[in-house]
Amino acid sequence: MGRNKNGREQADRARCLPVIDRLLTGHQPTGRRVLAQPGCGRLAPGRRGLPGRRGMTLVELLVVIFILTLLVATALPLMKPAIEESRIREASRQINAFLDGAKGRAAALGRPVGVWIERIPESNAAVQLYLAETPPLYGGDSQGATAMINYETSTGKFVIREIPGTNPPNTLLPGFVNSYSLIEVLAPNAGDEFRIKFAYKGQYYRCRRTTAPSGTTHRFELDPADAARVPPLTGVALPYQVLLNPRRSSSPPLQLPGGTAIDLQYSGIGGFTDDTIVPDICPTTALDVPGPTGLEFWDNRNPTNPAGNRLSPPAGPVIIVFRPSGDVERVVVAGTSFSPNGTIHLLVSKIEQIETLAEDTPETPNPIAWSPVDNDVCPHSESLVDTNSIWISVGHRSGLISSSQNGWNFDPDEDLSTPPNFRDCFRSARDLAQRTQTVGGR
Repeated sequence: MGRNKNGREQADRARCLPVIDRLLTGHQPTGRRVLAQPGCGRLAPGRRGLPGRRGMTLVELLVVIFILTLLVATALPLMKPAIEESRIREASRQINAFLDGAKGRAAALGRPVGVWIERIPESNAAVQLYLAETPPLYGGDSQGATAMINYETSTGKFVIREIPGTNPPNTLLPGFVNSYSLIEVLAPNAGDEFRIKFAYKGQYYRCRRTTAPSGTTHRFELDPADAARVPPLTGVALPYQVLLNPRRSSSPPLQLPGGTAIDLQYSGIGGFTDDTIVPDICPTTALDVPGPTGLEFWDNRNPTNPAGNRLSPPAGPVIIVFRPSGDVERVVVAGTSFSPNGTIHLLVSKIEQIETLAEDTPETPNPIAWSPVDNDVCPHSESLVDTNSIWISVGHRSGLISSSQNGWNFDPDEDLSTPPNFRDCFRSARDLAQRTQTVGGR
């Protein structure tokens, strides 16, 4: 008897469950048919037996929203430093990749390619990087183009010039011949610089224009440091090749993540070994002088009178030029190119820190003396003391690109009795970056 009863209940359940399921999921228009099925009355929930689904009231919803808002407002200040640090790291990663891309393009083209670091006007911050490609060598507008070096007795300099002569009168001392594009288009302004090689051999000489086009008067002065081997070439018209400075590419630039920038004030070359200072390089008393060795990219300005204390001509971009072999051929600053004699260091930080002086406290004094042998005080910016700032280092011989944490230290010799000085503190930061470069970077 019990077995028959259990069997009937199982059969009723198997027959009624699909109908009940349709009712609960909304596919059954009414529960009457279910209740009308034989044996389904005790299994199917009637209208009163359906489980209730109570929603949230408006007051409950507002309470939940208020709690979530309070939690977010509490967490944001704690998350902000991590977000800013991640932006600096992302900026350094993008700069590394961009520098690597320039090296790869130089290898593909077979001629130098640079990275053009665009300086924000009236600032030492840079937020945009462009590719800078070197134009093909220029050797004149037609066959037979020549250039002649003359020794200028009045100044004691070697120049390439075309000026009216005096013996006989109204004759021209030859300079560039069949080279109108160079004189009028490629280097038309006073201060324009290029490199020139004679007779397709020997070294390149740095050459700077000292006059704008004026009739037949054109004067180009050779850099004294490159003129040691010039005398045998004096007074001889020779074919030449001109290597122009890189030109900014029209391709889209790299825009650094919001709130980050390269601090060109504290970027530069080498480990910073200057023991003395021209007191004028400190921003409080700045004159129109370049930064010392190690701070070559600094466009020095007096914050109380920026317009009257900028370098002349304005510093403009910093261009790092890579050879096809991957090493650094030269660096261009303020239109002047030179071969770096050490690792190139770029400081990446928050943009608002670049023009903001660091806080002066007993543990972190500001300003501090320039060096142990020079007591002139030098104020420093927040970007230099923030340990979240990152150094990007480019090996001048290897082309290796690495990044490291900022290692600024107010007590690098761990001697509490010795007051901190700018030279030693700054050198500790550069040394850490250099060690990272030496072991292969990260």
